[in-house]
Amino acid sequence: MFKRIKRKGFTLLEVLIALTIFAFGILIVLNLLIVNGKVILENKYRIQAQNLLLTTLYDCANAPDMPYIVEGEHVIWEIHSSSVNNQLKTFFGPISTSTVVIEYWENNNWLIYNDFIAQPSGAILLNNSFPITRLSYDVLGWDYIREKRRNFMGENLYLSYTDMDIQYMVTDGGEDVNLNLSTIIDSSRAIIQVNAYDLEWITFYYKKPKDFVCSIYRPNINNFTLTDNIVHFETPNLQGWWVKIIYQYEDSIGNMITKTELLLVDINNEVSLAHMIAPNQILECRSLTLEGKVSWDIYGSEVEHKEIYKIIGI
Repeated sequence: MFKRIKRKGFTLLEVLIALTIFAFGILIVLNLLIVNGKVILENKYRIQAQNLLLTTLYDCANAPDMPYIVEGEHVIWEIHSSSVNNQLKTFFGPISTSTVVIEYWENNNWLIYNDFIAQPSGAILLNNSFPITRLSYDVLGWDYIREKRRNFMGENLYLSYTDMDIQYMVTDGGEDVNLNLSTIIDSSRAIIQVNAYDLEWITFYYKKPKDFVCSIYRPNINNFTLTDNIVHFETPNLQGWWVKIIYQYEDSIGNMITKTELLLVDINNEVSLAHMIAPNQILECRSLTLEGKVSWDIYGSEVEHKEIYKIIGI
């Protein structure tokens, strides 16, 4: 009689099946790690983008020199009621110096002023001073991080984004800051020192390896029709936007009264004034609502990443 010999261990087929299952498991885990890493990266950039946009919007909404109109890269009607040593700083930057237009208010008219020097940082030096000055200009692009810090010589300044490439600096007083006066202490922690302009506020314009594009929109609403007391705006899609209209009307005894109204644009792209007036009685018409949009790219992603917010300004 032959005895059946019992084999110990696994057959080759069993080993191959086990290895195949194990390999599939490893692939699933690796795929989950990749997906999880991508989600973490997307959330990181989204938080940074939201912070950048909201900070910019709040800064714009509370600034007395926020331009009346910002469309694309064109900035119009930035009013400055005073200057220091005939110097000004544009609200946005960096700027295209060849596009700068300066006007001053005199005898109830805006007059062009040409005797000035403009720097890409937004620093502008006038050869004269005026009680009220109005600027128009183009920004070089919206892909610059714009941050303001108060400088203390010999002390570190902490910016918000690491690995920054600082390209322009300007003081609130309108002085262009030479880049040689700055020292990057630790780029990985966004630490910098500026060896001049003690106790002054300095605006930094810089880029990151992963660019954020943070743009502001405040439309021109001066194209409108007026029927009785109904103002219809030619600028499309203003429903839900707040506008400010200053106008004059005649009261019951013939006096001209100046009135300011803050109004919400309705579904017909219209607002209703409290009084019936003629179009030439409207002194000022501008949007109070600001729209901000930030977009960013993530390597390997085909989806456009963007956030849009609106806020009411002054």
